[in-house]
Amino acid sequence: GTSFHPELSNDEALLLERSFAINNLSLTTLIKNEFKSQLKNDSIYKDKFVPFGSDFVIHVFVPKYSVETVIFSPKAQIKMFIEIRILNKFNEIVYEDIQENEFFSQDFLYTQNEILNSKEALEKATYLAIRQTIARLILKMKKS
Repeated sequence: GTSFHPELSNDEALLLERSFAINNLSLTTLIKNEFKSQLKNDSIYKDKFVPFGSDFVIHVFVPKYSVETVIFSPKAQIKMFIEIRILNKFNEIVYEDIQENEFFSQDFLYTQNEILNSKEALEKATYLAIRQTIARLILKMKKS
């Protein structure tokens, strides 16, 4: 009969989710399109990636995302974690990994308010986070 209220705040993720909804941006579609694009353009995976009839199924999840700010700057960037699981035809996990995007000084183009309130800034910051994270996932897949 008791309840527990954690002292952790997820306001930034909720604000970001609200911004995606208001600006009619589908995180699912953006990730799916970028993942397909990078696999199709990869020297190793371009011939192995087929939309149907494969022995493997790829599942992509986004367990966490937020707007991260720099300590001594008003600029911000989207921090995104993307998880991938590859299953064989028996639904057994044959590969699993989670990666996050890295921040580089040239990636901080907008303030937190611009990202949350401007569709253009939100699209660019999100695309940059997705592109970097998926590139890291594919690079790690090649090494495994």
